Amino acid sequence: MTFAELFRRQQELVGTTVAVTGRAFFVSRCPPPQAGGECSLNGYFADPGRNDLLESDVPGAIQLAEGGRFLSCPESAAIDRACPGWKQAGQFRIVAVVEHQVLGGRETQYIDLAVREKRLT
Repeated sequence: MTFAELFRRQQELVGTTVAVTGRAFFVSRCPPPQAGGECSLNGYFADPGRNDLLESDVPGAIQLAEGGRFLSCPESAAIDRACPGWKQAGQFRIVAVVEHQVLGGRETQYIDLAVREKRLT
């Protein structure tokens, strides 16, 4: 399946396992200055034709999940702006379950890809 097809059909594919090629990108998110704390990198999967992913581009990507959690890591743990085991802007072939994101114990209309297998291509 192409990323474009996955993105177009994501709602109807909820609950299914897909194999798709795309690029992994990590977007920095920081708490408000008054809250303190460390910035984190959040993982997204996007079209393999992209070279970068800005915060404003996130609606055109799908959030990644691993081990039952959104793919995220503290910036201090990142290697070349990517969470361990991943590569920023790396092209990956993944096998993933298309899931509704769950926030506060409730399903949302947003989708994530729960990664079961990945291979850098």
